[in-house]
Amino acid sequence: MSVDITIVIWTIISFIILFLVLKYLLVKPILKVMDERQAKIESGLQKERDAAAAQEAEEGRLANMLAEKDEQNRNMILEGQKADKQSSEEEIRKAQDAAADRLREYSQLLREKEPAAQAEAEQENASLADALAQKLLSGLACDKNQAGGA
Repeated sequence: MSVDITIVIWTIISFIILFLVLKYLLVKPILKVMDERQAKIESGLQKERDAAAAQEAEEGRLANMLAEKDEQNRNMILEGQKADKQSSEEEIRKAQDAAADRLREYSQLLREKEPAAQAEAEQENASLADALAQKLLSGLACDKNQAGGA
């Protein structure tokens, strides 16, 4: 068994040529594709982180807006209740004023009619007193006549 040195040299040269050809034709494109893929993955992860941060910021902004709107709604409800209370108080005051006006009008009417009513009552009392006096006198006269004729 003898080792032929030319075959060994040609084998080494062939291996080196094959290695260089494979390196330039196969390994470099594969590494390039892998680097591009890695860059896309990192870019996607960065976009995802940015989107998550933006979403958290938006959720915070929406939570603040919601809290603001809740506060505005509470204020509007309180203002509405105050307005209703004031409106009710105003209606009560108006009703009280109207009742007081009617009472004043009735009192005035009574004051105006009181002298006329008193005069009418006095006339009626006087006419009743006259009628009673006439009946009494006529009753006494009848009794005298009956007592005198008996």
